[in-house]
Amino acid sequence: GVGVDYFDLSRRIKQRTVQKNAIALESDLTDREERLRLLYVALTRAVNHLSIIACEKENQTIKEPQDAESFLDWIYPVLGDGNCGAYVERIDAGEIKLKEENVIATEEHAVQFKKSGENEKNEIKRVLCYSYPFEKVMNMPIKTSVSEILKQDASEHFVPSAFQGDSNTSAIQKGLAYHKILSVIDFKKDPKKAYHEAVESLVKSGQMEQGELLVVEEKDFQKLLESTEMKELSKARMIREQEFIALTRLGKNAGELILQGVVDLICVTDDGIIVVDYKTNASKKEEFYVSHYKKQLDLYAEVAGASLDKKVMKKLIYSFALGKFIRV
Repeated sequence: GVGVDYFDLSRRIKQRTVQKNAIALESDLTDREERLRLLYVALTRAVNHLSIIACEKENQTIKEPQDAESFLDWIYPVLGDGNCGAYVERIDAGEIKLKEENVIATEEHAVQFKKSGENEKNEIKRVLCYSYPFEKVMNMPIKTSVSEILKQDASEHFVPSAFQGDSNTSAIQKGLAYHKILSVIDFKKDPKKAYHEAVESLVKSGQMEQGELLVVEEKDFQKLLESTEMKELSKARMIREQEFIALTRLGKNAGELILQGVVDLICVTDDGIIVVDYKTNASKKEEFYVSHYKKQLDLYAEVAGASLDKKVMKKLIYSFALGKFIRV
């Protein structure tokens, strides 16, 4: 909770409130509990014997647990009567004498350095020039996915769920359903016929359930198949849902990493390839898709171009919310 002081400006009075006192008391109790746990751990971890060194005040008295100001105050009730079964030795501070060689250097006791020998030099060299024996293992490429890279970027542009349109769960269900249909639909057939044939084959083979179709809009696929761009793309050799694992870099100065992902569609022509990615996001702003997914398309294009030994001619995103292709 929050507890603040009471101020009366007209009377120039400042006073602690009940809420502030309650919070302070709770905080103090929590701190005491934590210190008690720490003391318990310290006292119960000894294997053979336990040595406790403490400074006993001249007027040291037994205190109630809630009034304890130090660890000794908690232990003292047990040690004070001498019947705890432990060996208790009290030493007067005046009896403690330090050997001269153990005294910390002061103006009267200058520090004396002896000349280092070969052994000391070698030890210093070993410590300062230490080389980790598994350096090569540390420099081996790590494995990640395109989705993880996008998550890292998305964390810098967080949008509250209340402004994202579809709920996260329904958006995922929609994306999965749409991609299943796109993986089998015949882009060269009549849009309506192609859609129904694709859905029928998926349901019949058990790859899709009828319930998944509740988030699917048939008109979205008709618009895609009727678009001029898709009619042109369908003339090329199509590679759908192409999985890949490739060694790449995320920047000029970045280390190598093993990247895995799935390219929605690669259209292969004599002149080169066109990489296409489908998006079912609710956003209706072109700049959103370019800013959020350009890196993804760049990675896909790099991997696809290298694996097929083809020039990348275009990178396209098809937004179902906008019903159009967006070049990135």
